[in-house]
Amino acid sequence: MKDVAQAEDKPMVEPKPREERIREAAYRRYLARSDAQGDAWIDWTEAEAEIDAEDAGLSQSTKQGS
Repeated sequence: MKDVAQAEDKPMVEPKPREERIREAAYRRYLARSDAQGDAWIDWTEAEAEIDAEDAGLSQSTKQGS
C-alpha cells in the first residue's frame, strides 16, 4: 500500500498536446539548419510525420504489452 500512497503524492504529468509537440519538433529542425535557407512548411510536415510515427510506435508497444 505504501507504493500507492507514494504515487498519489506525485503530480500526474500530462502528455503535451500533439500540435505543441509538432511545433517543437519543427523548431528543432529550423535550429538544426542554422543559417541555411529552408522552408517552414517542410519543417512542419516532416515534424508532423515524426510525431505521428512516434505516436504510432507508442500505441503499437502499448498494444503489444496488453
